[in-house]
Amino acid sequence: MISRHGLLRGNIHLDEGTFSIDLLEEALGYFGLGLSPASKIIQKLVTVTATWRDVAKEVGARTEEITRMAGAFGHHDLKRARTL
Repeated sequence: MISRHGLLRGNIHLDEGTFSIDLLEEALGYFGLGLSPASKIIQKLVTVTATWRDVAKEVGARTEEITRMAGAFGHHDLKRARTL
């Protein structure tokens, strides 16, 4: 879900509604994952979402829609996610 501030919303932890790589690492057990498989999944997500603006344009999204969705793809932990 996208919040009214344009941020992607969704809990990865039962007690915390924000997102961070640290929180994800704490919650891996809930998903039956270890750090190595989770890192691979994160890397795939970083790769496939890197060109989201181009894809959105190709499928006909308007500039206003793309701007509104930008918050869902720009995250404060993105730089760290790229290094996992």
